[in-house]
Amino acid sequence: MCAGEYRDLTMLLSKVGRRLYRRYERYLYAFETGEPASTECYAWDVDEGQRIVILDGSDSHQMASWHGIKPNLRRKFDDMLKEGEVGFFLLAGEQVIGHIWLILNRGSRVVDRGYLRIYPGEAYAHHLRAYPQAGGRSPAHAMKKLHAGMRHELRAKGISVLKTSVFVDNRPAVAFTGALLGGRIAGTSTQWKVGGMSFRRIRLTERGTRMSHVRW
Repeated sequence: MCAGEYRDLTMLLSKVGRRLYRRYERYLYAFETGEPASTECYAWDVDEGQRIVILDGSDSHQMASWHGIKPNLRRKFDDMLKEGEVGFFLLAGEQVIGHIWLILNRGSRVVDRGYLRIYPGEAYAHHLRAYPQAGGRSPAHAMKKLHAGMRHELRAKGISVLKTSVFVDNRPAVAFTGALLGGRIAGTSTQWKVGGMSFRRIRLTERGTRMSHVRW
């Protein structure tokens, strides 16, 4: 067998192996939204010229005038709204600075995401993204404003726990999520797919185990 054939065979075996066996590991984050704050004491605490917009239900038409969202992502967001997800956007004028999407469990059944479960009264955050902005502010600064406003809305909707997760080997996402959420890792979730069957293991940190009422 020549070197070229050996290389091709090695690549084929590696590809087959990845299909038969896959392993994913995520950091888990959990936050308690806390007691509802008085609306009289609360204002959308964002920088001058910015505003927070919440998309829920059939509000996707608002995105038509916004800048910074690619067409394929806009279509994906439309589908997410139709599936009942809620989008929180931070804008400066009509320019999107950042967004966070939520799966809210407002029913009585558990929503299974495979690597964690969303129980009634909980929300799962995903598609956290910040876009470049003027003024020398870091993306995490803007997103912290959005995160604070989002937590206020979750309290008003009766959501007591906010969860999210990040792939362990995605270092930029881990650093960004840690800066946004204060690095409060509640544990790790490891998921294997072997021959089409899925297995998972949850390991909570010391802080995570103290949150005795938070289930994964």
